[in-house]
Amino acid sequence: MRDYFRDAVDAALTHQALAPNEATSAYLVELLCEYAREQQDLFARPLTWVFATADSGPPVVSFRQLKEVGDHSLYVAGYFNDSLPRLQLDLDYFVELGGTAYRRLSRLLRIPHGETRLVLVFSELGREFIRFVNVLDEVRRLAD
Repeated sequence: MRDYFRDAVDAALTHQALAPNEATSAYLVELLCEYAREQQDLFARPLTWVFATADSGPPVVSFRQLKEVGDHSLYVAGYFNDSLPRLQLDLDYFVELGGTAYRRLSRLLRIPHGETRLVLVFSELGREFIRFVNVLDEVRRLAD
């Protein structure tokens, strides 16, 4: 499965003329593998609630919640882009929420750790969120 997603992500990145950090590409592949392995209720918890409470706990809890919001938003916006209007959901909502979550994650990690690989990944995902949504949308289309 990992090889399939790696090839699909590479093809979509090339087609989208997006050349992210290698760690960001690997992160996208792992995200797709994780969601493919686990059957999840994608709308079990309101993301705005998870996002709003991310600052109320210790940093490790904030990290986990912001990552959940960013990853979930990216996956839903990318993989279910065509279905969002039918579900009465707004793509802009996921783009704003997910991009903001990743940018906050990069700042949260940068404070104690400096410019780590993960800081660069989250920074890039936050900065170019809509472009990565388009990459995941293209990966989904390749699978059809």
